[in-house]
Amino acid sequence: MEFPYACPASSRRGRLRAEGLEPLRTDQRAVWHAPDFAAGPRPDGTYPLSDQPVTRSPAPVIMLEGVSARPELIDLLDLAVFVEVSPTSGISD
Repeated sequence: MEFPYACPASSRRGRLRAEGLEPLRTDQRAVWHAPDFAAGPRPDGTYPLSDQPVTRSPAPVIMLEGVSARPELIDLLDLAVFVEVSPTSGISD
């Protein structure tokens, strides 16, 4: 499932690549503004970007959630794993 963000999908992937993956792959910090889902959708159905930047340091393993593993980003990935679960499954205590 894809969520509507404040910018078109191609622009989001460009930002993910430039602000997130490329710096981390070259041992630099990554800084970006993530969608602010807590703010709720705007009238046009998109979500605003958070005012607070997300910062991550380089690490030996960088994991992305599944919808980010797009063909346009595949050259930056060493391994892609697809996990499918039932919509009714959940985590219990």
